[in-house]
Amino acid sequence: MIENYTERIEEGAKLAFDRAEEMQAQSIGHYVLTEEPKFADHFIILTVDSPRLMRAVSEEIKNALKKIQLNIHHEEGDRSSGWVLLDYGDLVIHVFAEEYREFYEIDSLLKDKGDLRGFIP
Repeated sequence: MIENYTERIEEGAKLAFDRAEEMQAQSIGHYVLTEEPKFADHFIILTVDSPRLMRAVSEEIKNALKKIQLNIHHEEGDRSSGWVLLDYGDLVIHVFAEEYREFYEIDSLLKDKGDLRGFIP
C-alpha cells in the first residue's frame, strides 16, 4: 500500500516506465534529479514511432497513474504536435516523436542534473 506522496510519485514513475515498455515505446529513460534547484524529482522520457502510439501510450500512462490516485497537474501537446508532456508535480513524463527528442536533446540536459535510474533502448 502506498503510504505517502513520495512513495506515490516513485510508484508512478515505475508504472509509467513499465507501461511505456509494455506498449513498445523506445528509448525509455527514467531520470531522478539530484542537483538543486529542481522542479521535479522524476522524469520519464520516451520515444514513440507514430502519432497513434503517442496517444495510446499517453492514455495508458494516465489511466495507470489515476488508479494509484496520482492526479495530473498539467498536460501539454497532443499526438499531432510530436510531443506530449504529462506533469504530475514531482513526476514529469515526456512522450516524444523521434525527431523532437533529437531536436530538444532533453536527455543531455537531465543526465547532467541527476541519475539515470533505468533505460531501455
